[in-house]
Amino acid sequence: MCFFGHDFGPFPGYIRVFRTDLRISTNRNHSPTMNEEPAPATVPASSDVHPAAPDATSLLEPAKVLAAASDPVRNGLLRILADGTSLSVADLAGQLGRTAELTSKHLKVMRDARLIVGVDSPDGDGRKQFYQIPAPFRTRDAAGKRMLDFGAMLLRF
Repeated sequence: MCFFGHDFGPFPGYIRVFRTDLRISTNRNHSPTMNEEPAPATVPASSDVHPAAPDATSLLEPAKVLAAASDPVRNGLLRILADGTSLSVADLAGQLGRTAELTSKHLKVMRDARLIVGVDSPDGDGRKQFYQIPAPFRTRDAAGKRMLDFGAMLLRF
């Protein structure tokens, strides 16, 4: 069970994710303890819910994923990269209308959160760094719209 709250930490609007693994009992005389087994996760039987790839999303930390994707510039970068193409910092900056330096800083935050990976330049130029979203996170919904499934967060475009 996740609880979201605002923390007045180093940045205004900083989001902290608290996670507790407690089984909630309906017995009023029973209070849950930290030694109890975690409740099994259940996925709703809805047709529009697609489970995340367990091998890829298990490597991500939910707090870092949410913090990295919460910025509007980074969300725009995810939207641009959602189709699976690999683009350079200059290409991404041009599409966003931002400077290459600012775009590079946002890409570093996303790379540290493991939302994107750096790949080699398609033309073999070792001086350029290209970025893309790994294939296990990219998918499409039933209507064919692009989706990014990071486990803790699902983005539909």
